[in-house]
Amino acid sequence: MNYRINQNIFSPEDILDQFLASLNSFCKLINDFAVIFFFNVRFIFAFVLLVIGALTLVKLRGIYKMERTGIKSENKSESQLRKPRLVLGIIYIIMGIGVLTGYFTSFLI
Repeated sequence: MNYRINQNIFSPEDILDQFLASLNSFCKLINDFAVIFFFNVRFIFAFVLLVIGALTLVKLRGIYKMERTGIKSENKSESQLRKPRLVLGIIYIIMGIGVLTGYFTSFLI
C-alpha cells in the first residue's frame, strides 16, 4: 500500500503564507482600532480637562462669594489658595482647548 500525501496542503511554504496572511489581517485590524480609539480619546481627554477647569473656577467663585458676603472661613488657607486655583483653572481650560484644536499637541511635540 502506497499512501500518498497531498504535497500542496502540507507544504511549509503554504502554511507560512497562510500564517503571514492571517497575521497581516490581524495587524490591520489592530491598527484600524488604534486610529479610531485614539481619535475618540482625544475628545474625551479635552472634555475632561474643560470640566475640571470649569469646576475649579466654580469652586473659586463659591469661596469668593463666601468671603464677600461675610461668611468667614476659620482657616486662612482657603483665601491663600484663591490665586493658585484661578491659575490652575485657566491652565486646565487652555489645555482642553489646545487639545481640541491641536495646538497643545504641537506644543508638546
